[in-house]
Amino acid sequence: MATSTIEIRRGEIDELHYDAGNLLVDHHCEVQRDAGVFALQPDWQYLERMQTAERAYLLLAYDGIDAVGYCLSLAHQIVNNKEQWQLVNEAIYVDPIYRRRGVGLTLIRCMEDIADQLRSDCVWRAPAYSMLDQVLSRRKGYKATHTTYTIGPAYD
Repeated sequence: MATSTIEIRRGEIDELHYDAGNLLVDHHCEVQRDAGVFALQPDWQYLERMQTAERAYLLLAYDGIDAVGYCLSLAHQIVNNKEQWQLVNEAIYVDPIYRRRGVGLTLIRCMEDIADQLRSDCVWRAPAYSMLDQVLSRRKGYKATHTTYTIGPAYD
């Protein structure tokens, strides 16, 4: 799918690692530290295993050959109901230069399409009052279902 000159396509974990690595760093510097992630140390082996098991879903946004955004979700089976699956977003990020052009919304829509194909719930963890929170609160069919509280070394 394309948004003007931006192409959204399914990606492989090694593309995130090598082609979009700068976006991971930018994402970490912008928001993940505030979310309690104190070191950027992706578990590439875990992500590769999830991809091999067809549980990792990566979308990449490209402007020509440059990666300008990504969205990574993992499929999880609900322990209390073996028939219920959730596609849980782990990260979504768009280079600030490309924001407010529909790239983020297109990534969301494409991930929703994948969730539909998998017959799973599409779950997003959005920081309160963030842009993602504002977008999802206006999207048809979404409802806030959980409040998350966290304690740990990153919050001391």
